[in-house]
Amino acid sequence: MATVDETFLRVQRILTGPMDLVVDVRDNLMSVAFQGHSTQIFIEVYDWGTDPEGQPRSLVHLTAPVLLEAPESAELYQWAATEGASLWFGHALVQAEQTPGNVRVLLKHTLLGDYLDAPELSAAMFGVLLTADEWDDQLQARFGGKRFVDSRG
Repeated sequence: MATVDETFLRVQRILTGPMDLVVDVRDNLMSVAFQGHSTQIFIEVYDWGTDPEGQPRSLVHLTAPVLLEAPESAELYQWAATEGASLWFGHALVQAEQTPGNVRVLLKHTLLGDYLDAPELSAAMFGVLLTADEWDDQLQARFGGKRFVDSRG
């Protein structure tokens, strides 16, 4: 079992050690950008309470932006609830943005943090990254909005 801090450090060590990635850390958020991809991975670690013996548990959330500033529509929500929810790694999440009528589409996946190892983190992270990277072009053509890379100016 592991606390949030222990899991955060383990994830950071896996990313910068065996995976040899450059990680940007700001407060409790890690981000990893990949050359040639139109999105990136954001990683957060959360407290998941305690097990029956009182030991701490943690969760690791992997999130990749798919679309930003997309016009809100019933068709987009239906896509998220059907096609966007039927993946091996993650599910689509539609969130309201500050501008009324605009939403963002994220691909999000959760891992148990307590026993996380490099192969599991790598498989999940690249599953999320590659799916989001493929989806952003398809969904932008279908629903509008901006890809993450296009919003970075």
